[in-house]
Amino acid sequence: RGLGDVYKRQVYHQERYGDARAYWEQSLEMLEDQVEVHERLGLLLRDELPLEAVPHLHRAADLGSLTARFLLAELLWDQTQPLEARTQINLYLAEGSDYELYWDRAQALSEEIERRFFQAYLAMGVLLTLMIAIPAWRVYRHYRGASLEQLLERAPKSFPDVARILSLIRHETVSYTHLRA
Repeated sequence: RGLGDVYKRQVYHQERYGDARAYWEQSLEMLEDQVEVHERLGLLLRDELPLEAVPHLHRAADLGSLTARFLLAELLWDQTQPLEARTQINLYLAEGSDYELYWDRAQALSEEIERRFFQAYLAMGVLLTLMIAIPAWRVYRHYRGASLEQLLERAPKSFPDVARILSLIRHETVSYTHLRA
């Protein structure tokens, strides 16, 4: 920290983003592990070049910046990377407290992520149930056979054979019942 940092921030606040980016990248070349510089580069790049912002926010978060961790989670969620966003927001909520600047937004984002995961799990469960139920129903229908009424509707000429078989079954049942009595 010194006059250089003040100058870099001043360039940024004057909306000379190209110059600010160049100064911060030069600063990182001299000393890699600068939390504030990674955080500010991530903030600068997240709207225009989000893919370039992710490594800077990730590095700042790894170095201990809770602000960068929240912004990283938000950016990952916007980039449809829900698993990584969920991990980052959970780390933010675990490491932070309700005095953090983004605490309320982080809780809202966490609830949104969990709600979407629940919807996805529910949809997958319904899909899996259908994938199992439809073939199972077809197998059941195949092996249980058709009803006698359906058989006679489809093949009315089979009525005498069906009547004879049913008569034989009835005769055997009655005979068996008399023998047991």
